[in-house]
Formats: sequence, C-alpha cells, structure tokens
Amino acid sequence: MMVLSEDEYLDKFLETMLGDKERIKTLSPNKLNTLYLYYGAQCIKDETMAESILDIYKSNPNSPIIHFNGDFHSNNFLGTVLKLSRRNPDIKIAVISP
Repeated sequence: MMVLSEDEYLDKFLETMLGDKERIKTLSPNKLNTLYLYYGAQCIKDETMAESILDIYKSNPNSPIIHFNGDFHSNNFLGTVLKLSRRNPDIKIAVISP
C-alpha cells in the first residue's frame, strides 16, 4: 500500500518543483492539487521500482543487484531507496550518484 507522507522526500520534491517551499502558500487550490498529484506519481514510480528490486532480490538473495535511476529517486537515501528499505529493513543498499 502506498502512503503519501509529509516527510523529507516531500520537502525535497516541493523545493525542486517550486524552487522555494514557501511558494506553496501562493498556489491556487487547483495548482496545489496538481502538484500533489505529481508527487503521488513520483511515489508510485518509487514503489514500483522498490517492489521490482525486492522481487529480484527474493529470487536471487546472494546476487548483487544494480539498479539505475534518476538521482532524485535515490539521493539522500530517499525515494526508491526508502521504499525498498521499508519493504525489507535488512537489505543492504548502497547509492552511487555521479
């Protein structure tokens, strides 16, 4: 189940989309709704990637898995990384960002 949390990932998303998180106060209800729909879509992508990675991990627990994604999905161990670690807290994850 996907839950949209008001957390550091949302803060970073809003900062990226708006340039300044405080601009959220100036948005019309329609624009605010659209922004949260975009955030929901971002989270769905993260959940889907995390689920796919975990499925592969379960069928090959002793093999390393390399996953490439846009850096927003994994910077600061947020996004896909956070979703994956919530699904399996024991999984070891390394993030390399150029």
